[in-house]
Amino acid sequence: FRHLRRQRRGGRRRGGLSLWDAVVIGGGPAGLAGALCLARFRRSVVLVDAGDSRASRIPRSHNVAGFPGVVAGEHLLRAPAT
Repeated sequence: FRHLRRQRRGGRRRGGLSLWDAVVIGGGPAGLAGALCLARFRRSVVLVDAGDSRASRIPRSHNVAGFPGVVAGEHLLRAPAT
């Protein structure tokens, strides 16, 4: 998920500035799900994340993209980035 910074289309450029359809703040499960949903609908998305994960504090999470059923935060951290 770390390379989800910009979709293939990227932001449009106008006057030297990049224009995006959406800016998602936070790369946790909710932020990633939101960015994926927007990208599926062909929206240009930029994902902003500090990089220090708090996933280890998640005891269990439901409906995380790519993980069927319930997944613990520690498992999310060990999963390979694709």
